[in-house]
Amino acid sequence: CRSDYINKNDTPFLFSLKQEGVSGSLSPTFGFEPDAAYLAGLYPDECDGGMHFWYSPVTSPFRKIQMVVRHLDISPKICQKVFRRVLSVYVRKTINYSRPRYVTSIGRIPFKLISFFDMAEKCLLYEDMFVDRRSIFTMLRNSNKSFFFHGAPTCSTDVEDVYRGLVEADHTFDFIFLHTGILDGVGHKYGPHSDEISSALRRLDRVMEKIFTFLKNKYEEFNLVIFGDHGMVAVKETLDIERIINELGLKLGDDYIYFLDSTIARFWFFNANARRLIISVLSEIKQGSVLTEKDKSKYHLHYSHNKFGDLLFLVAPGTLIFPNFWNNNIPEKGMHGYEPEYIGQQSALVIHSPFINKQTKIEHPIDMRRIFPTLVKFTGMNT
Repeated sequence: CRSDYINKNDTPFLFSLKQEGVSGSLSPTFGFEPDAAYLAGLYPDECDGGMHFWYSPVTSPFRKIQMVVRHLDISPKICQKVFRRVLSVYVRKTINYSRPRYVTSIGRIPFKLISFFDMAEKCLLYEDMFVDRRSIFTMLRNSNKSFFFHGAPTCSTDVEDVYRGLVEADHTFDFIFLHTGILDGVGHKYGPHSDEISSALRRLDRVMEKIFTFLKNKYEEFNLVIFGDHGMVAVKETLDIERIINELGLKLGDDYIYFLDSTIARFWFFNANARRLIISVLSEIKQGSVLTEKDKSKYHLHYSHNKFGDLLFLVAPGTLIFPNFWNNNIPEKGMHGYEPEYIGQQSALVIHSPFINKQTKIEHPIDMRRIFPTLVKFTGMNT
């Protein structure tokens, strides 16, 4: 939910809440998964977060079948599609972690590389070990406070299903977490400024009003925090990093491996020559840049390991790495995962509370981690 999505035309109800409470924009943490920022107040390198997959051949769920799948990249596309579905079922049946049992998409990771990678996200958001017992949900459990969770990947995030789930939860709760993904899919497919986004926003706004009315009738007074976990940027051009690297004559899997996310290319090097050649060619690409040590400090990417990459190449806002390991069919028209300070990457924030009696607009983007202490305070706990 971009910060400019809440407006008088597309979201009149949310706009009215904005006029009565605190509003502003949020700057998410680096990467694609900022859940630990708002649920636990953590940076990526404090929670091993930010990306869906990381380099871990020893724990890869595909390591036992690598000899079977490594040559499937040359098979017909329809066969590859079937094999990917089979692998998704295989992961669901054999993996020991809770979250991958629900999120088993392997995207379009080349079969010859798949055994190098494991899912970085092991636990569901409401589980104690999601971020090593430091999240809002763990605090609620330890304080004997009740909560209700309706969100990905265990529940449908269609906005009507979210409302239905809330209504059917026949209890009162100290904390309610509702997640709708209606804007993400539409934004990727049609772009952030499309008629389809306007339609989705109006649909979201109608259901949000129903949610608000339901909560008002059931609880009388409650604190409501509405925010997006990231924005959405219009894609203007694509960058074929796969072709550029292939032209170097290096051997994928022996000299280096990479993971091509939509906006971030991550590399692991197995010899100095591969490192030198790849850094050299990346430095000449105008649509992005290699993250420096200063950048890693700025974005809090100083992990204690190299599972997220020996080198990260971030493209400029509006550029899409394509093909990538999530999509090699038709380029998306909207994408996120760019530098957090870019305005289109930032998301909306609205806080409506009986403790707030006047409109307050925060002019500068807020660090998304500050959502966490706000939630803690509203639930009457101490950080």
